Amino acid sequence: MEKNNTEEPISGEQPIVLTPLHWAVYDALIAFHDYDPNRATVSQRDLCDAVNYTMRRKGYADRLNYRPTVQNGGEGRNHDGCSRLWQIIDDLNNSPRVDKIIISKNYTYHIANRKEAEAYHMSLIDKLVKYRDRAKIVFDKVQRDGQGKIVNNADKPIREGNKQFYETFFKEGNKDD
Repeated sequence: MEKNNTEEPISGEQPIVLTPLHWAVYDALIAFHDYDPNRATVSQRDLCDAVNYTMRRKGYADRLNYRPTVQNGGEGRNHDGCSRLWQIIDDLNNSPRVDKIIISKNYTYHIANRKEAEAYHMSLIDKLVKYRDRAKIVFDKVQRDGQGKIVNNADKPIREGNKQFYETFFKEGNKDD
């Protein structure tokens, strides 16, 4: 696969620029899979070490900075030691130039099989529906600002002469504008 660093924007978005670091992450994941297809995942630390070795060997200064966070005074499990890796994985998954789908789970990574890719696709659909519903509620609140209410917040009818209005925003001049 030819490694073109830029691609056309999709639906008005900024183009994703895949750097040598992106390709080093992708190539390392492929290499881990090729070395042992039965190995389910690679840890964040192992992936960062492999990528940094490749970047150093190729003469690039750009590296992943792995810094595990420990809990309980040095005891406990590692937390996210390389947040930059998350963005790189997202960029790779969002790039139509990259064939494979990368699964991230509990600070481990692997190339998805068909079943995992389909499950990942469905999780994205579920998130899309959730955010669509949230966006609709926000849109409705903005649209109803200043309109009269027929029921109060407890869903009880509002008596004649007790007019209430939706107040989505603070009034002008309020310090919280």
